Parts: sequence; structure tokens; C-alpha cells
Amino acid sequence: MLTAEQVLDAISTATGIPERFPGYPRGTRAIEIAEGEIANPFLRAFTKPVRNDACDCARETEPSLNQVIHLVNNADLIAKIESPESRLALAAKAGKTTAELVELAFLATLSRRPTKQETVLALDHIARTADRLAGLRDLQHALINSNEFLLRH
Repeated sequence: MLTAEQVLDAISTATGIPERFPGYPRGTRAIEIAEGEIANPFLRAFTKPVRNDACDCARETEPSLNQVIHLVNNADLIAKIESPESRLALAAKAGKTTAELVELAFLATLSRRPTKQETVLALDHIARTADRLAGLRDLQHALINSNEFLLRH
């Protein structure tokens, strides 16, 4: 599984919304933060060790309920996905087709194009939602919660 910093940086990259760390310039990645310097709830949920621990052996390697809750219901994560400045929102404003936006969601989140079956499922879901952008946000949230994102991103 990816480390806490890798997961948070991958989410920021996928959504196009950088994480903000107090005292650091906008765009600073979690991997660049000194060990234990920032008390970030997401990083703590994913067991980023504090500076006092001498090695990465303090990290939990098994998924936890706290991690699942942070991926499904974390207000900061949802705000990134729903931001009007997110990668998907900006592409939708630029006039991209729904199929192009589905491909963008997969490329930005999983670093690959969707399969034909995934495209059909995504387009069907988006067509059944009242708001195209809401359907795309659902798709990206689901992709972020996939094993593929967390294990192979």
C-alpha cells in the first residue's frame, strides 16, 4: 500500500487541488514535509510516523477502519473533488464531452485509460445523475477508493 504521504499527494494530483500545509507554500507536497512537523489528520489516519520514531517501522502496513473512513467521508477530500477549480470541473467548463471527462478522470486518478466496460458503466452512471459534474465527481471518488489507486498508483 502507498504511504500516507504518497496517498495524499496522489489525491492532490488526481483532483488538481494541492494540499495546504501551514507554514509551507501552496503546492508543497506531503512527501516534502519534514517528519512529524505537520499535524495533518489525513496523514495521521494513514499512520505517518512522528519525528520521534527513528524508522518507518512505526508505520502500519495493513489498511484500517480509520483509513477507510478518511477516504469515504473526509471533508477535505470531498472538498477537493467538489472544488470548482478541480481538474474535472475546469475540463467540464472548457467544453469537454462526457466521454472525454471520463477518460480524464481515469487518467488523472489511476494513470490509465478506462476499459470499454468501465467507460460504459461510468457513462451510464453519469447519464442517470441529475448533474453531469456530480456524476463525474462520484466516479473520481470511487476511483480514489479503489484498490488500484491505493496499491498501484
